[in-house]
Amino acid sequence: MGITVRASIDEHNIPENKPVPATLVTALSWLIDSVKSSADIKQAIISTDQTVSWPASSVVNTQMNIDLVKPSVPVEVYQLEFMNSSRVTDLEVEVKALETSFASETREVPLCFPCPVPKASSAVLCDCESAWTPAAAQGAHVVCTADAVTYLVGTHSAKMAMDVDAAVGLLATVVITSANLSPYTHLQLWMRSTINLNAGDLLFLADNTALCASPYESLGTPALTANTWTLCTLKLATPASDLACICLGISQAVDKGAFDLYIDDVVAFKPGYYAPLLTGLFNGCDLRLSPRNLTALGANDAFSMNVRVKEYK
Repeated sequence: MGITVRASIDEHNIPENKPVPATLVTALSWLIDSVKSSADIKQAIISTDQTVSWPASSVVNTQMNIDLVKPSVPVEVYQLEFMNSSRVTDLEVEVKALETSFASETREVPLCFPCPVPKASSAVLCDCESAWTPAAAQGAHVVCTADAVTYLVGTHSAKMAMDVDAAVGLLATVVITSANLSPYTHLQLWMRSTINLNAGDLLFLADNTALCASPYESLGTPALTANTWTLCTLKLATPASDLACICLGISQAVDKGAFDLYIDDVVAFKPGYYAPLLTGLFNGCDLRLSPRNLTALGANDAFSMNVRVKEYK
């Protein structure tokens, strides 16, 4: 997809194919917000969500590109929604039109000032430096320890060792300092298993009662590849009512037999968000988004950015 602010450019005597001054774009966005603030605004998603990822240990200003194909029907007002999952770095995203010359060469034409996308907000719920407590119902079939050999953050992980007789249901819990989860949208944690696990085999729990007796969050975990650390991002079902969380837990939804499970660095998490509005009739060009990280990444700092494009009607 592609967009232009040519009508606005002409009115302000700004040469074509030049970056639009930040003051003008800000003014246009403010005007659009003011005009389109009524309850009858219609928004339609006009692109498939796109995701780009930065590997761990990426140097500062590592640039990625996302190319979005022009919509089939001209659109006057676009909103670009950027969601940054990094807890480490802010992003800047350049928005450029891709124009093809008569020589079939593609050139990038900046459309506006770089868009700032803040890093995610987060709060550590459990650093997993101490052992969790096995569920009483499991008896001796679940053994919990703080593992100083297999860990990812700090010096230990929380290890749960299940024998072949460990049953479906609660495996282990941990008491945490009371935490209000309502400002956040996700839980994020590192997980590792000694066997392959399918999505939903395990449930991660959060509760405002001891021992996760009545969890207000019961979140299916993603598939895990044996002996591989996986960063799991779990969307909270009811964050607005998730107050005074005092207990986290892990439950087995499917009997997996004997295996070891490791958990590390559990945080409450909300992706950084920025959603600029751009106006102008479609000019026949695709759109290129070029985000870059403003901080170097550490060995455990891999992350992704999601982009969605909406039409305002």
